[in-house]
Amino acid sequence: YVSVERLAGDQALVIWNTFDQAGTPAWLYGVGTVTGSTIHVTEVAQNVGGVLHDDGAVVGATPTLWGSFDLDVPDCHAATLNYQSPLSLFGVGAIDLQRLTYVNGLDCSQ
Repeated sequence: YVSVERLAGDQALVIWNTFDQAGTPAWLYGVGTVTGSTIHVTEVAQNVGGVLHDDGAVVGATPTLWGSFDLDVPDCHAATLNYQSPLSLFGVGAIDLQRLTYVNGLDCSQ
């Protein structure tokens, strides 16, 4: 799934929880620039390694440059994530997304 959090100004945090082609979980994240209905994230990182402890702390993870992505959000109900990674287990592609949750009070009457 993809989560988006609007930050100050024209910035947004985009987090993509996915799997590589071998089925290994990958949590990808980056801060991008919002232009119209698109968020462009130039530097997407992936935390590689590390151990999640019972208290929720992660120890030993190494942030690693993963690639980039663009999130196109034409309306309140759908989006497309276009991604590019030099890593062979990801490559280049696009995924159509459908909104799963709504924020109370957000004007999404489209």
